[in-house]
Amino acid sequence: MRILIFIASRQKGFFVSLGRLLAADGHQVSFAARDKNVAALIRRLAPDLAGSMAVTDDFAAPLPEAEVLARAAEVEARYGVRLSFLLSYDRALGRGYIFNADRYPAIGRARWSQLRKLQHVLERFALAEHLLDTFSPDLLLAVQKDEIVNVVAKARGVAYMNPAAAKIGTRYFWSDNQYITSTAFLDGIRENLARGLEGLPPVEGYDQDAGSKFNHAKLRFTWTRACKEAAMQVLRDTKALVSGSRKKDSYPFLGWVPYLFRRPAIYRYCLRLGRRPEDLAGRRTVYIPLHLEPEIALLAISPEFNNSMEMIAWISKAAPADVLLVVKEQPYSFGVRSRRYYEQLLQISNVVLAHPETTSWEWIRSTTVTATITGTAGTEAVMFGKPVLSFGRHQAVNLLPTVRLARDYEGVREGLDALLALDPQDDAFELSRRALYQAQLSASFDLAGYQRTTAGLQLEDDLAARALAALKPRLQSLYPGQYGPGQEKGAP
Repeated sequence: MRILIFIASRQKGFFVSLGRLLAADGHQVSFAARDKNVAALIRRLAPDLAGSMAVTDDFAAPLPEAEVLARAAEVEARYGVRLSFLLSYDRALGRGYIFNADRYPAIGRARWSQLRKLQHVLERFALAEHLLDTFSPDLLLAVQKDEIVNVVAKARGVAYMNPAAAKIGTRYFWSDNQYITSTAFLDGIRENLARGLEGLPPVEGYDQDAGSKFNHAKLRFTWTRACKEAAMQVLRDTKALVSGSRKKDSYPFLGWVPYLFRRPAIYRYCLRLGRRPEDLAGRRTVYIPLHLEPEIALLAISPEFNNSMEMIAWISKAAPADVLLVVKEQPYSFGVRSRRYYEQLLQISNVVLAHPETTSWEWIRSTTVTATITGTAGTEAVMFGKPVLSFGRHQAVNLLPTVRLARDYEGVREGLDALLALDPQDDAFELSRRALYQAQLSASFDLAGYQRTTAGLQLEDDLAARALAALKPRLQSLYPGQYGPGQEKGAP
């Protein structure tokens, strides 16, 4: 097979190792390196493979502004997409859609004109087409999928995969669609539901997603920590400024420093006003964990709807008078929302803030319903036998009988009424738990340690070998009778 591996800023050593193992298995491996530094790393770690490599920053396909609209119409017709929709995936070009992170640092590209933004997107289409024309791959691999590469690959029938957290311990699966999930995982849920409760073994235990646990353990919200991180940010920005390596039209010089000092201030504000589960004993509640914004998981998994404030407004208006909404901030988002944002929430009569020292698991266990657009909370709620009101139409949990998908206000009211009326002892909750858990296990593989290699610059042969062992049967299912060492798609 011909395999093209995209390598950018994360998990560089892991993906170089994966490329080496695939080449040793007889496949034709090429790399798309983000910049000259990544290219130099590939040459150092895999010199035998560096001859088949493109540096994406070196690609240029200038498009005059006078031709942008005609070219945009052509691309939209060819691929059946809307470029404005694709713009919304980008935290810079789509900054205007990010309504719930009002203090997120400005990005220069956000202020470009419509024509300039469309021009940039069209240049990315030209790059994706150039890479697929140059290497003619049967398979694309990356740490996460690029939405434009995905459009081009899908149109050409090229598989595009990345490792994605299965939301259980240290297990991952190979995602084969743009919504960071897996066909095998979704099919597993459907098959398990068809088997019924008696046909599924009990859930033996549920481990918190290792990536979330690892990242959250590093967080501190003290003024001392803010000063240290601000000093480091000043040093990094100054070094980039002096060396001339600052990216044009990106974050402003020292743009992240105010955020670092807002974090402890907003954290203390929520400490003062936050409520604990015991404070609301006897009340029916809807738990709403806010999302990290801007984040690829939210923008990619639910591109159609990602406005948390609108979700809260719909639930508030649809909730019976005895129901309270408990809104909990995502730990990494302290500082990207202004104090005014929380004050606006608290002016809604049935909204309270969760105390930041309480955990999501405490709220899920004690609440009546959990509402989420994307993220781990929906999965965790199912595992704890709780109903879920889902606003992300591509969430895997939407397949379960204890989850309702809300697409508009009427759907919110109907879904919330149905979930509030469910008997907590209903067998549907245990069926949902078992069906989801067994699908997670069967579709995933253990990749303990992967979350610790994000910035790694060394080979990760052991991790890559485990990931490759799980990838091979996925490729055999994609190319039945055609996949094997050294075989290309269509080979005998």
